[in-house]
Amino acid sequence: GYQVTISNAGNANVITDKTIIVESKTVSEPLILYTTNRVTISGPATYIRVVSQGNIELKTSSTISNSTLITPNSIINTTHNNLTLKEVNVFARRVNFTQTTTISGGMYYLFGYVESVCNSNDPDASIVTTSANIGTLETPVLFIMVNSCLRVTNPTPIYFNGIFFAEGPTCIVYQNIRFTGISIWNEPNNFENVDQLGSGFYIQFNYGIINTLNNKFWYVRRFECIKDDPLPYAQAILTYHSSY
Repeated sequence: GYQVTISNAGNANVITDKTIIVESKTVSEPLILYTTNRVTISGPATYIRVVSQGNIELKTSSTISNSTLITPNSIINTTHNNLTLKEVNVFARRVNFTQTTTISGGMYYLFGYVESVCNSNDPDASIVTTSANIGTLETPVLFIMVNSCLRVTNPTPIYFNGIFFAEGPTCIVYQNIRFTGISIWNEPNNFENVDQLGSGFYIQFNYGIINTLNNKFWYVRRFECIKDDPLPYAQAILTYHSSY
């Protein structure tokens, strides 16, 4: 029954086996939380790092910014409208964001337990259902998915700006999404994707997004766009680096 409640604290490390409730954290001094239990953020938060063995619940309509959320379980917002995640780095098995959640910048590393069949109806699949755009050309999002499934759906078209790197049996299901950026896949030969792209899907390559994310994440390498050789017998791909 005991819990740790935090209200606008900073310059502290908290290590506990109790549930943690973060009512607000708006000061610029960093706050680091470690718990073997659940964490709930119920107000605005910035410069906070959460490492939890339980779920991380985002029960707020405010902004969470410049923060890191780490859990081997789920990060969930299913109850509050207008949550904004700005430059938040996420490491989780699953995310479930609904009710007009806005994702602006940051990195999302999702790891699952998909083996050879990818099905977004699996209860462990990640879900982003939103009426808000995900990333912009100026603040794109980096998604790294390992043996995972992500479903992004919306009743009206929205813009999704970013990079997807998929390793292992991985699938992304879109509906009414205009995707701008680049997607890189490394899947096994026996992979089976039972999902199909939904209606209203559009994709456009944008290497400027890669260069923008290169300034934030050293492992996203810059490269120039593909250029045709002026001679008819050859074409050249000019790159700074060839690894991602």
